[in-house]
Amino acid sequence: MDGELADGPPKLPEHRGVVGKRHLAAMQTFDIARLTTHAVALIPKTFVAVSGVGPKEDSNGSGKTSFLIAVTLLLGDPQWRFESTFGRDASGILFRPEAAGVDSAWEMAPATHGYVVGVFAGEGEDLADDALTVWVRVGTSAPYIQANWTEGVYVADAATDAERAVQADELWKGLSPSRLLSAPRMAEELYGNAPRCLSYLDTSLRPAVPSLLDQQLTAMKPASIGEALIGLSGMTHLVEEESDRRGAALKHARELEEVRKQHALEDAENQVVMKGVQARAAARAALEEARQVWQRFVATSCLVAVRDDRKLAADLSGKQAEADRTQELVAQRRARLGELKAATGLADKGAVAHQRWMDARQVTVNRPGFDRDLRLWL
Repeated sequence: MDGELADGPPKLPEHRGVVGKRHLAAMQTFDIARLTTHAVALIPKTFVAVSGVGPKEDSNGSGKTSFLIAVTLLLGDPQWRFESTFGRDASGILFRPEAAGVDSAWEMAPATHGYVVGVFAGEGEDLADDALTVWVRVGTSAPYIQANWTEGVYVADAATDAERAVQADELWKGLSPSRLLSAPRMAEELYGNAPRCLSYLDTSLRPAVPSLLDQQLTAMKPASIGEALIGLSGMTHLVEEESDRRGAALKHARELEEVRKQHALEDAENQVVMKGVQARAAARAALEEARQVWQRFVATSCLVAVRDDRKLAADLSGKQAEADRTQELVAQRRARLGELKAATGLADKGAVAHQRWMDARQVTVNRPGFDRDLRLWL
């Protein structure tokens, strides 16, 4: 995920750049239009009227607008749009002989680069106590705008204008390379997250855009006025952060919705899998219960069989004893029968007795006056 949103509302950091609370106290320009290399002192917190005498002995062409342009370049006026143009439009402020009214007979070459220097200081009486000097280099080729800075008062102080112009290049080279700033970084690094300058310039050097200082302020849309006021108050980063937060929130909401849909699909698939798992678990539980029931059945059957076996064994023991007694009795009877059969003359005596009986019966039947009805008795 691209970055994490900080907890709580965004906070406005105390960020006023390298210059901080210092005010612009002096300016110096090199090869900027018709302006000289003299240092120009400025009084902070006052109204400064810019005027001069041009080639025609009036104020036209005296460099008033050029001076104001130099100030806006030095202070990083957001209307220059350094973040997108990289200061390309600003190169038109460099010295050009024809624009400055110089006779072509002089064969003076146009400047390929120039400098705008600003000395910033606190509110103390001694300028050097807390001074900081900013150098802005303007070129006709990329990089069009570069800036650097150093502590103290760091300006050209040679005696003549030409000597100061030569000295400017050496002073620029003497600045620390580690502090070199590109056009897009210049304003924020030097002056922080709030614009140090707001201007309206009647010049063709930069595209005309609606401004809070424009005489035709009614031409600005309410949204543009709001954006300008937000930028002037140094809260543009809060709007951008809010926009980023809203974009991130929408992105997270879309991702959350996708995750929820994916979760629903996976949950449905998991439910099917879980039902299968539960069915297999139920089958295993039923199988285990059946196995236990079978074991109980086998154990019960075994107990019944053992009990019946013991009962049959007891009955068999009683029947065996009875059979033994019966066999013993049969043996006794057979022994007695044998004894009886073995008695001496018994058969003969029986035959004699039987013969006598037969004879007696015959005599009785043949006697006169024998009542046959009494035969049974006789």
